[in-house]
Amino acid sequence: MLNRSLHRWISLPIAIFMLWIGATGVILQIQQLGGHEDGHGGAAHHAAPADVDVAAAVAKGLAAARALDPQFHTRTVQVDLGGSALHVLIGARARGGDQIDYDAGTGTATKVVQKMSLHGLIIHLHSGEAIGPVGTVIGLIAGIALVVLSVTGAVVYIDMYRRRARAGKGGLFWHR
Repeated sequence: MLNRSLHRWISLPIAIFMLWIGATGVILQIQQLGGHEDGHGGAAHHAAPADVDVAAAVAKGLAAARALDPQFHTRTVQVDLGGSALHVLIGARARGGDQIDYDAGTGTATKVVQKMSLHGLIIHLHSGEAIGPVGTVIGLIAGIALVVLSVTGAVVYIDMYRRRARAGKGGLFWHR
């Protein structure tokens, strides 16, 4: 009896947590499939230096990246206005990984080799990116299934609870 009761009390907060994880995972997958990934945020935003044309700096940065490493597969381009000069960061992956940093002030490009952080690795595995586009679709389907199963499980539980309450059997969780 104690094992069932303990199981039920532990499973309730876990189920709520899993619903949250499933719902946010579905949102992340939809954003990734739709190409609407947000940046990390939190950094201060500055106006572009007055004498720098951002579009021209991005074009020059991409050309410099191709010249520096013709095999580099560009997936992301980020403009950094945080320093005294505009930097264009060209990335090979959506999150983390190697980048080419183009300094618009000096006109130089530098390859920055980065190891994936633990956080980046977990996101990479959670999102399904580790096995390619098929992994992203599988992650989306699994996330939707988790949300549907959590909601339908709650509906079934509420129905069973109401029937027991009408029969005069109280308690949030019951034994037989």
